[in-house]
Amino acid sequence: MASLSMSKHLLSNPHNSQVLRYLAVGVCNTLVGYGCFALFTMALTPLVAYGYVLASLLANLVSITFAFLGYKWFVFKTEGNYLKEWARCVAVYSAGMVLSAAALPFVVALVRHQGASIHNSPYIAGAIVLLSSVMFSFLGHRHFSFTLTTPADETFRNCDNQNSSVRVFSSRIHECGKSTTPEPIASGYRRWKRSPDHAHK
Repeated sequence: MASLSMSKHLLSNPHNSQVLRYLAVGVCNTLVGYGCFALFTMALTPLVAYGYVLASLLANLVSITFAFLGYKWFVFKTEGNYLKEWARCVAVYSAGMVLSAAALPFVVALVRHQGASIHNSPYIAGAIVLLSSVMFSFLGHRHFSFTLTTPADETFRNCDNQNSSVRVFSSRIHECGKSTTPEPIASGYRRWKRSPDHAHK
């Protein structure tokens, strides 16, 4: 029961739910990417030398596109702008790969300095860099790749517009109330009483 209530609490939080959906897409994307790599390797190895290199490039292209669609439809739920968001998604992935490759030697040295063996340090460092890369990619996609208008943003924008309209309407009512105070009405009535037409009547 405790684990069930904790799961409901995690899913009820929009940010936690978004992270969980992101991780779910990441797991599926890993399986799709490796499956495409294996398939392309089997198909290209008899045809070209180093077919696995070309297979890796094609598999990365497929997996990035698969991940992009999963993030767009299932995680961040944006609308339209497919080409622009896909290009941004590729940019975030490219930046993450460059940063991971650049940081790996330093992390390996740091892990060895902490007492890990020469044999194990690359594996430990790789896991650390991988986790950092996942966090970097999530933040990059959330704040850069998919920052365009979402349905929730549109709802908040409509609410703001409605609140603004209400404020303008209230202001106009207030101004009308000022212009129809008893004093101006009474003054107009006195002028009407003194007019020649009323006196004639």
